Amino acid sequence: MTTEGEVDTAAVLDYILGDQKSRYSGGELDLIARAYEFAARAHAGQKRQSGESYVTHCIEVCKILVELVRDPSTLAAGLLHDTIEDCACTSAQLT
Repeated sequence: MTTEGEVDTAAVLDYILGDQKSRYSGGELDLIARAYEFAARAHAGQKRQSGESYVTHCIEVCKILVELVRDPSTLAAGLLHDTIEDCACTSAQLT
């Protein structure tokens, strides 16, 4: 799975959703994929103190939400939750 440079969205979705992927429709998967891609672009170049890409935190939050059986909008929110606070993004860009 890559989170820097070229975005491997399919691999990230496989990692996040695991065996739960079949629970979601094509449109729902598209929403989650678009949220991931936006978050990956917004957090590009940001690193955590550990040195790993910041977007990995957002991915792990989303993975927890999948385990808690949350809806696709909540999964997207998990991926996007730090974009306004930690990036030069506005709420208007998230719609």
